[in-house]
Amino acid sequence: MKNFENNKQLSLSQRNRIEDMLNQRKRKFEIANELNKTQSTIAREINKHRVLKPHNIYNSNNMFNCKYFNNCKVCTNMCKIFQPISCKERDRNIGACNNCPKLKTCNLDKHFYFVDKAHQEYKYTLIDSRQGVNLNSSELIELAHIICPLIKRDQSIYTILNNHIFIREILPIAFTFLLDDILVCIMKVCFNLF
Repeated sequence: MKNFENNKQLSLSQRNRIEDMLNQRKRKFEIANELNKTQSTIAREINKHRVLKPHNIYNSNNMFNCKYFNNCKVCTNMCKIFQPISCKERDRNIGACNNCPKLKTCNLDKHFYFVDKAHQEYKYTLIDSRQGVNLNSSELIELAHIICPLIKRDQSIYTILNNHIFIREILPIAFTFLLDDILVCIMKVCFNLF
């Protein structure tokens, strides 16, 4: 059994090596062996940080790239049986379309792995997860002014968040993880204000 490195995060140099090897069309297990990581770690890294470039819908008969388009001919991506066509070369072996020989003729959605974007997303996630919710008292009072009247009209939090997009803009991404804590604060502010 092979002994893998126990580091939890990939370094910038390891991400550079992943991109270089993807550009050489190396498979995930080859990348994993070179970096002394598990294949699942490499697959998660590529899938999490790859960039989607949608296919050109104007050059395609199958506008949504649905697997079942030939059967129904009325395809929308809202259909119950909708399933995007997947590229076996990309999804099984490589994980990204970097330096693919069929890149110019392919009609499927393309996914690219770029080390700069991957490392930037990683750094943002790392910093954001360690800071928690960055919400000052004035923003909390502003949220309370918006949310409290809606709660008093018996609207659920789920409905409020779905119908009022600007609430999500006020709060950071970490909002969903700390929803209970924020709601307790809002309710305290709410009943003191109204």
